[in-house]
Amino acid sequence: MKLSKKILAAFSAAAMLVLAGSFVACADDEESAFSGKKVDFDNSYVTTTTATDGTVTVKNAKSTDTNAVENNSYYYRAFKKLATKHYGSTCVITLTPQDDGKAYSSTNAANGVAGFVFNLTKNTTDTSAYDFDIAAIQYDGSKIRTYVSKYVNAALKDNNFTTAKNFTQSDGTTTSTEDKILKGSSSAYFDFTASDFTKDPATGAITVVVKVTANDDGGYSIDYYNSLENAQAGTGSKKTATVTAAKTGYTQKTQTEMAMYANIYPGQHMVSEFAFKDTVGNDLPFEDEVVEY
Repeated sequence: MKLSKKILAAFSAAAMLVLAGSFVACADDEESAFSGKKVDFDNSYVTTTTATDGTVTVKNAKSTDTNAVENNSYYYRAFKKLATKHYGSTCVITLTPQDDGKAYSSTNAANGVAGFVFNLTKNTTDTSAYDFDIAAIQYDGSKIRTYVSKYVNAALKDNNFTTAKNFTQSDGTTTSTEDKILKGSSSAYFDFTASDFTKDPATGAITVVVKVTANDDGGYSIDYYNSLENAQAGTGSKKTATVTAAKTGYTQKTQTEMAMYANIYPGQHMVSEFAFKDTVGNDLPFEDEVVEY
């Protein structure tokens, strides 16, 4: 992948300094799940190469590529960080399920997870790792699920194939710490009711609006809406979650970085889109700008 940045001409020199702290993609990454603010990534096939030291390199592939094998093991995670620090934003996430005849498992045909990452900071102990909160959406064509989690000491790359079902620490061997803020009574996910959101009858796509608000005490409120209009009016929230100030460690409203996140399951093709509206805080330009690699 070419390591380049598309920086808006309107950014001041101060804004460019903010951009300099962005994720650095690995030099051997040849693809990114994100194209701007859209993900259209088929994780059905991969190629693997094992080095003499036992390190396995995994790359996305087409079925016709040399040595391509069906992917039944490797999750693909990708981040795309927004350009500047803010208090919060309203993220419109649209998921369009893809039925390629390769179900992830017998009980779960979801293509993956699309997430709004907020309160993103460098880990204070290991600055190669990150701490962050995430509101994640999963959709299998029939039901919508979510979780809100706080992760500590997570290793993030622009592209990341792994067999692990969760984030790993920067050493690559240990699972990062997760604090589940919102989940179901008997599951890692909270399930919405079928009537909470409306499916597009033509495409099967579903839109979930996630509004993250930084509170004056240093905590965050996360609300889920079925339309941008309802989110902007602050009415009709389908669910509210709270990250308390005790969990963030802040004593007042604090601007931090935000990002988009995609986790494409093994053997799945994921299509998702993100749009950020009504972003709060920071006098630097912001609408839908993202950092491109």
